Amino acid sequence: MLLETVKSIKTSVLDLIYPPQCIHCNEGLTNAQSLLCDVCATMLHPLEPTHRCKYCFSEQCCERTGCCTNCTSKAKVLSGCASVFDYIGPASSIIKKMKYSDMPFLGKGVAAYMFAQFVKLEWPLPDIIVPIPLSLSHKVQRGYNQSALIASELGNYLNRDVVNILKRRNDGYSQAGLKRYQRERLSQAAFQLKENIEIIDKTVLLVDDVYTTGSTLNRSSEAICGGYPKHIYALTFCRAY
Repeated sequence: MLLETVKSIKTSVLDLIYPPQCIHCNEGLTNAQSLLCDVCATMLHPLEPTHRCKYCFSEQCCERTGCCTNCTSKAKVLSGCASVFDYIGPASSIIKKMKYSDMPFLGKGVAAYMFAQFVKLEWPLPDIIVPIPLSLSHKVQRGYNQSALIASELGNYLNRDVVNILKRRNDGYSQAGLKRYQRERLSQAAFQLKENIEIIDKTVLLVDDVYTTGSTLNRSSEAICGGYPKHIYALTFCRAY
C-alpha cells in the first residue's frame, strides 16, 4: 500500500515538472494515461478494406479482379496485404516515436489496431506470425525490433506463435533515406529463410510497421516461399504513398 502511494506521488511530481504531452501535437494532456490529445485522437481513421487491392491495399482497385492494374501485371506471392492507417498525422507520429524515441510500449496499442483490422479483413487465422527482421546494427542502435514487438503483441491477441524464420542479409543497410525507385530495387537476396524451418502448407502472417513500396514485404514473402507455405498474408500499421 505504501509502495503504491510512493509511486503515485512520484508520478504526480513528474507530471508537474514535465507535464505529459500529446505525442503528435505536443499539446498538454488532461489525462496523463493518454498518448494523444482529444483532437488528435479523432484524427485516427482506420482504412476501410472494402474496394482496395487485396495484394497491395491500393485504392486503385478493379471491382471485377479485386486488385489494381499494377498488381494485375505482376506475379502474386502474397495472398493478401493490408494496413490500418495512412502514414500521416497521429498514426505516423506513433510509429516514429516507437522507432526513434525509445517508446517500445507503443507496440501494444499498435497491435490492438492491427488486430481490429485483421478481424475486418476476414483472413484465415495464421499458423504462425513472422516479423520483418531488423538489421543487427539498427537493432543494437535502437535496442529492439519494433516489428517484432508488434508481432508479439498481435500474437497474444490472435493466440498464435511468433516465429523468427527470416534473417536479413543486408545488415546495416537502411531504407529510411532511399527514394521510391531505390527501395523497389531492394535485392531479392536481402532476406533469407533460416535453415530447418518447417512451414509446408502453413498460413503465414508477415508483420511490419510501415508499407512503403512493398519491396520489403515482397522480398520477405519470396524468401518464405522457399519453405512451401500454403498462404502468406502481410499486415502493417501504416501505408505510405
